[in-house]
Amino acid sequence: MLQNELFFSYVSEAEKDIMALESEFNIEMAKASLALEYADRMYEIRTMQSDLKVLNENGTYEDLDALYEAAGAEAEGSKQGVIATIIQKLKTFLANIGESLQKRFGKAKVDELEKAVNEGKVPQNTEVKVKDPTKVLEAAKKAVGDLGKFLKPGVHTTNEDGEKVLSIANTFKTAVEGVAVVALSVTMLPKAISNATSLFDRVKNLGNDVEKASGDEKKSGLIQKIVSAVQTIASVLAKQIGNLQANASGVLKKALELGGKAVGTMKNIGKKKGGEAPAEEAKTTEESVDDVIKESS
Repeated sequence: MLQNELFFSYVSEAEKDIMALESEFNIEMAKASLALEYADRMYEIRTMQSDLKVLNENGTYEDLDALYEAAGAEAEGSKQGVIATIIQKLKTFLANIGESLQKRFGKAKVDELEKAVNEGKVPQNTEVKVKDPTKVLEAAKKAVGDLGKFLKPGVHTTNEDGEKVLSIANTFKTAVEGVAVVALSVTMLPKAISNATSLFDRVKNLGNDVEKASGDEKKSGLIQKIVSAVQTIASVLAKQIGNLQANASGVLKKALELGGKAVGTMKNIGKKKGGEAPAEEAKTTEESVDDVIKESS
């Protein structure tokens, strides 16, 4: 019965973590958007109240200008507070994704996989099927570089640049969706994960760059869209890192499990034969371990 089936049963635990963080961030952004809209609406109300005050009190143009200026300052102050909150939420979001990836598949796990491969616990010809990491990283580097140009100090931007900013993130997302799945040698997984994780650190640093740029009046109209673009790039890249690391973790776990079983089998054969296992039987055991690992990946 579908009623008893987990709604997100089709995604991995790592993806669930990222999806939860992304959903939480999107909720915060929706609340922030509402707060900005409220600030604009309150400005309109304040100007209407100003008109009424000048009318009732026989005020001058100077009086009206002063009231308008006060209303504008109030709205701008409210918006700056919301923007500051948005940026802090972005930085927290990026930090939480990084922490989630490290918690589940940190460097220790990657080192463990590399050691297992070097020691022959995982056959070097074992392959895992993942989106080509090289192509994903190329697309990510381009997106990070293109977005970074809008954050450089002194670079003048306009509201029209907002569409360009969003297109950078959307182009990256589309590019990753189109990357072909390849059979990657298990020996290449540690380096691929390391490279992807290093690039994600650069994405996390974009949060600091956005914070610095938020004080630049030339970029004030662009900050929200830049935040949205960073969030998209981070989410897509994190999911790819998660897939790589999940494959590495899965292969390592299966290899060590099967390796233990193989050792036990070899000992049992040796006991039955009164000594070491015959070479032909040892070979059969090794091949069976290799086959099962391939199937698991």
